[in-house]
Amino acid sequence: MICVVTGHICSGKTTWVSQQARPGDVVIDMDRIAAAIQPEGADPYDHPPHVIEIARAIRWSAIDSAIRFGRSHAFDLWIIHAYPEPIDLARYQRLGAMVEEIRCEPDTLIERTTRLRPPRCLRTLLERLKGGVGSAVKSV
Repeated sequence: MICVVTGHICSGKTTWVSQQARPGDVVIDMDRIAAAIQPEGADPYDHPPHVIEIARAIRWSAIDSAIRFGRSHAFDLWIIHAYPEPIDLARYQRLGAMVEEIRCEPDTLIERTTRLRPPRCLRTLLERLKGGVGSAVKSV
């Protein structure tokens, strides 16, 4: 099974996946990838543009590898992708992935993001919320 988990910043995507995934499953998460390619002690949520681009390339490479290995090994693939673009959703659809959107009240999102993330994340969240609470997943 391939499950793409979407939702706004601080909506609980990582928590939800950690409750669903079993030992041996594969979890691909941009925040974890970006943190892994930066020096120890770097902010785990505030990445420079070049780190984000490199992490995106690593994410797709990891997804491709997981798909290949998944043909001969039994594991579930969990992809945390907050704001997939239509092209991303189309690719996930071609892979036969199910998409699970994690929803959370806007006031809770704003409080969590203010408390747990750098200011850039709050700006991104507020821009996304202007499009409506369910705007994390764009229609294809």
